[in-house]
Amino acid sequence: MALLDQYKAEDGKPLKPVQIRNNNNKAPKSIRYSHCDVLAEFLYYNDGKKRSQILCKVCGNTSSPGKRYTNKPKYLWPY
Repeated sequence: MALLDQYKAEDGKPLKPVQIRNNNNKAPKSIRYSHCDVLAEFLYYNDGKKRSQILCKVCGNTSSPGKRYTNKPKYLWPY
């Protein structure tokens, strides 16, 4: 929460949470962002329907919300 306190000190007002227009882009409540340790109210999905990238309003960094790739091998038939 240090970045939120720094923003409040510089601008004189607290940073407002993200206003979600589409509920599909809303981040789950259980997520805490690893870069700046903020709550889910400042996070949203940045790439729409894919839901593979989360953007933080506080620090501006992006990350993936979880494991995107599986460890299962794919066998392709060459003919």
